[in-house]
Amino acid sequence: MDINNVIYPFTLLPNFKGKVRILRIIHQFFSKKNNKTFWTYLNKPVRYQMNINPNCGHELMSYYMGGYEHDTVLFLDKIYDPNGYFFDIGANVGYISIPFTLMQKNKYNNDKFVTYSFEAINSNYDSLVRNIIINGLVNNVKSFRVGLGDMEKDVIIQVEGNLKDGCGTGTANILPENSLFNCERINLKITTLDSMVAQKIIPSNVTLMKLDTDGYDFFILQGGKAILKNSRPLIYGEFAKICLAWHNHKIDDVVSYMKSFDYSIFFKYPNMWKFNHKYDIQKYISDLLLIPNEQIDKYKIFLINDIF
Repeated sequence: MDINNVIYPFTLLPNFKGKVRILRIIHQFFSKKNNKTFWTYLNKPVRYQMNINPNCGHELMSYYMGGYEHDTVLFLDKIYDPNGYFFDIGANVGYISIPFTLMQKNKYNNDKFVTYSFEAINSNYDSLVRNIIINGLVNNVKSFRVGLGDMEKDVIIQVEGNLKDGCGTGTANILPENSLFNCERINLKITTLDSMVAQKIIPSNVTLMKLDTDGYDFFILQGGKAILKNSRPLIYGEFAKICLAWHNHKIDDVVSYMKSFDYSIFFKYPNMWKFNHKYDIQKYISDLLLIPNEQIDKYKIFLINDIF
């Protein structure tokens, strides 16, 4: 019996409290000896195919819920300016890049629409490429097996589940310099956005960037000074407080740095797609919207009115 054929109909049910827990128990009970990846369709925010690794928490959750971070994709779709490119930095296996690209192709009736996706982990990148191919997006999602940061250097990265390189997909984080954390260490060379633009590997005309690199978001901004100065992209990023702290960074560092490029920083309200310029830093967890000052009027619909 293929357990996925049993579970799939339940994934189509409306989401309810405890749904993931129930499906996980059923899945684990029937598939203790089956850890193979499998293909499935996800339906949020659009229908697309994904290869699921049952040992990866967020991939299995996407299967149970019919999508992953689909609300983020819908938000990015609303704020995207089609006069430039979308950069998905920390693309993982394609949960943002693939549905976003499918939506833009349909929205603008443009088969030549291109997203640029960046993923550092070999196993994640390999899965990303497979997912791009199965969804017919080879010419629409330009993927790069690359880690980005503030300068070209060697770093150490750890993958979710303490996996060895190539042993499975998952979220990952670059370890702080001189870290003594006991884990499976993977060597990684990183470069910068500005360097890739200067070498004409990627275009400079980016209007929207998504950052989700588990603590390295600020470093990536530091490696993109020319892009911030000349291209002026809108930026939505995780900037998780706890992850930034791994590298001795604070939200105040991000705010100060971006202000030097004439950007304003807006904090996301929990459970809603609204942002405020004023927020209690002590309560902040994650998610920032960085807007060039000259573009603020364009995005006022997403901003809390009383800050103006």
